[in-house]
Amino acid sequence: MGIKNLPIIVYSHSSYSDVWPLIFGQIKKFHTTNPLYLFTDKKSYEGVTSIYYNELSNYNDRVIQCLSKINDEVFLFLHEDMPLYDTPNYSILDEYLKLIIDNNLDSIKLIFAGSETNLISGKGINHSQQYLYKNLTTTDWSHFSIQPTLIKKSTLLSILERYPSNNLWELENNIHISSFYPYIEQCTSLKGKQRGIHHFDSLVYPYIATAIVKGKWNFQEYPELRNLLDIYNIKSRNYND
Repeated sequence: MGIKNLPIIVYSHSSYSDVWPLIFGQIKKFHTTNPLYLFTDKKSYEGVTSIYYNELSNYNDRVIQCLSKINDEVFLFLHEDMPLYDTPNYSILDEYLKLIIDNNLDSIKLIFAGSETNLISGKGINHSQQYLYKNLTTTDWSHFSIQPTLIKKSTLLSILERYPSNNLWELENNIHISSFYPYIEQCTSLKGKQRGIHHFDSLVYPYIATAIVKGKWNFQEYPELRNLLDIYNIKSRNYND
């Protein structure tokens, strides 16, 4: 399996369906042969396999319900407000994917997270070591969080079951404060321009690391977002403010 036929899962909700032309349009532009899944409460999107969850369930249970309906063991997992804006580095992504398929890692987050002191050095799994940072502690938010992540189905299920949470923010916090986190994870070290306080552009998977903040388009940190919205004729939310 290579990155160009890896399943891509997008978690969303019907209240964000105005974003679907953007997220799936950009995925289809750069990933023309990948199987696409949409986890949502209702509605569907052309060319994408929709898998539905019970809207009354909490975030963890919603994702668990949907994962039970797919057979793929490794995939790219992300949310609807994380669209690509440029071409991914397919060769590095293939190296990342191989590390997971070969059971060297449980997941790889496709955005820089953690301390630069954790750069992998010395003997590595292969030459892709130069493109990864170790996720050694929870104190730097370097473990699983809601960002595009190459991950095993078994790992994601285990995380959701180990850290019960009512919503995605609670899930991230429960992981962050946990004294026990048994997963072998890394994140990309290929970082570009800083956006706001917490995010850097990903040079391996160039995406907008939060296109929507508090229900509004994040034009402040990503002014190029307006051009992407124009491509798909999206005029919703605060577009005209």
